[in-house]
Amino acid sequence: MQRHALRFVITLAGLSLIQAGCGVLRPQPDRTRFFVLEPVAAADAGAPPPAHAIALGLGPVTFPGYLDRPQLVRRVSPHQIAISELDHWAEPVQATFTNVLQHDLLTRLNVSGISTSPWPAGAQLDYEVQVEVLHFEATTDGTAELAARWTVRNSKTKQALLVRDADVKRLSASATTEGAVAALSETVGALSQDIADALQQLEAQRRASGREKPKPAGQ
Repeated sequence: MQRHALRFVITLAGLSLIQAGCGVLRPQPDRTRFFVLEPVAAADAGAPPPAHAIALGLGPVTFPGYLDRPQLVRRVSPHQIAISELDHWAEPVQATFTNVLQHDLLTRLNVSGISTSPWPAGAQLDYEVQVEVLHFEATTDGTAELAARWTVRNSKTKQALLVRDADVKRLSASATTEGAVAALSETVGALSQDIADALQQLEAQRRASGREKPKPAGQ
């Protein structure tokens, strides 16, 4: 009798182990979440200024190596970052950043078009805007930070007309990753506003300089 009881217990234990093993081997749901940046709304940007349309080249836009990954990065301290295993960019961060910056500039400027680097040889551009991103992440307290150096060049001579540093911070509306990404989108919008303002000033100066040239004698 005892032998049968022992055999019964061993059988139950074996079945439990098999069930546990099946649970481990069963495919687990993918909990990865994917995020994208959002361009500024046309209503927020306002109407483009009534100025002469310019042709603009955007790029190259470069990112530091530690951001060149699918996962979102959080800034823990000045010398430490945390890499999320579940929160990913839906496309490379350099691509989504460039696409949103291009869209924001189109919304804020009166341009005939914006070409992204590398543009076709012989493209007729007025200005080129290069952006070197230094930091682009949210901190653990929910602050989104964008640090970048951007340069405006004369497309024909390649002369640097303007070099500026951007240090933009926006506080997230929530402690979620979605809130952090929304705040990061706002930093790109702020950068696009600075670039748009600078381009408008440069173009106004260029056109004013053209009008101020002396007319030929007899006119």
